[in-house]
Amino acid sequence: MTNNISKLASNINARLNALLKKTTTKKNNNTKQSMNNKWRKNYNDEEKKYYYTSLTKPISSWELPPGGVVNNSPAKEYIIALSGDWQKIEDTNGRIWYFNTKLKDYDWNAPAGLVFTNVNPKQEITNVKEPPPNNNTAKANNKAKANNKAKVNSTAKVNSTAKVNSTAKVNSTAKVNSTAKVNSTKKNNNDTEYIIGKSGTWERVENGKGNTWYYNTKTSASQWNAPAGLVFTNVNPRQKVPKNLEEPPK
Repeated sequence: MTNNISKLASNINARLNALLKKTTTKKNNNTKQSMNNKWRKNYNDEEKKYYYTSLTKPISSWELPPGGVVNNSPAKEYIIALSGDWQKIEDTNGRIWYFNTKLKDYDWNAPAGLVFTNVNPKQEITNVKEPPPNNNTAKANNKAKANNKAKVNSTAKVNSTAKVNSTAKVNSTAKVNSTAKVNSTKKNNNDTEYIIGKSGTWERVENGKGNTWYYNTKTSASQWNAPAGLVFTNVNPRQKVPKNLEEPPK
């Protein structure tokens, strides 16, 4: 009788343990499945729309997967390694991705050919996002931005050169015009001039056209009419003026 009771009790314990193990496994599987269905909702500035990133896997999706649950509970991110402009980031959920501080480019995969140096201790970082789906779009936009910037700089350089050339052309034209004006003045006054009379500091001058005018050697004044009250003594022979004098205005 005692053996039967012991055997029955042993069977009951075995069944209870099996049931408990099955219940625990099912609970763990449900918990794991629940975590796999949790997604963070982010906004992509390039595409102007929302996307979702798994809290347990390094994947993203433009649409919330079937059965997925949005969980935007606060999570901390840390810089755990560096390589040039690239940062290796890990969050409290154990996900790792890469961010380029210069290009503002996110990627789940490490850029090829880069060697990262660990950061000890790891540095907490804020205002970072997980990589969006189809990240090639973001890369293409970054490349387009870089090309546009180069195009703008090139245009500015051309405009600057054109402005310099235009200024140089204007200055060159002004210089030519100024030279022409000087040459024109010289041409008008290029006639041979002679001193044919004197009175104190005044000289009576005759140009090659036979026109007579008067010049004051002290004040450099010139006029067509003889100064009042002066008597000019003729110069014989008349003296050639050593340099062209400024004729009176007409």
